[in-house]
Amino acid sequence: MPSDWSEFDEFRERWKRYEKWDAVLTDLCTTSSKHTSRADVYAKVYLIGRSYQTGIERHALPDGTGNNGMDSIAERFLSCSGQLDSLIADLGTLGDEPTKANIEAVCKSHCKVIELLNGATRNDVVPRSFASKYLHFHAPVVPIYDAYASATIARRDWKAWTGIDAPNSSIDDVDPEYWNFCRRVARMADSWRTNKLRPTARNLDIYLLGWHAKYR
Repeated sequence: MPSDWSEFDEFRERWKRYEKWDAVLTDLCTTSSKHTSRADVYAKVYLIGRSYQTGIERHALPDGTGNNGMDSIAERFLSCSGQLDSLIADLGTLGDEPTKANIEAVCKSHCKVIELLNGATRNDVVPRSFASKYLHFHAPVVPIYDAYASATIARRDWKAWTGIDAPNSSIDDVDPEYWNFCRRVARMADSWRTNKLRPTARNLDIYLLGWHAKYR
């Protein structure tokens, strides 16, 4: 195993304290994956949005009908349940490892969720972190985006990436910042496979956040 990835076991051991929390959210989104039950949707929006530091609770706008910002996000999802359930079902066929072959579909679905929330945030803040985390717990192939993971993967020049091509640099119908992040994730995943590691989106996230915590 190259030195670039040798700390994964250390980072995963530290992350185990959060496994139950992660499992609870995953179980909720697995057993209540649809967006037709108001109780289910509110539970998922509030638990993922607030507990996973997505920032959505600070930026979501009340909808003018008496609903607070988080309620308005849930109501948006309920109003477009068919579209949301369809794209989540499609993502569910892609497994749990980001690849250069599937990352385009992932990013297009992520962008559709952002579009569903157009006008729902203050100052048109793009809810890319919330969208990625919400989708991840429904479809584990979706890379988790936040400022820490993005900054870490952007600034590290891993030797293990030498010779590994990135996906196409420009593409339509994606959030550009999330697309650039996922391009790097796909390259990182390729390197892990070369070195006999299993690059699930969750494992890659554990590594990035662990590296950030240790070396920031």
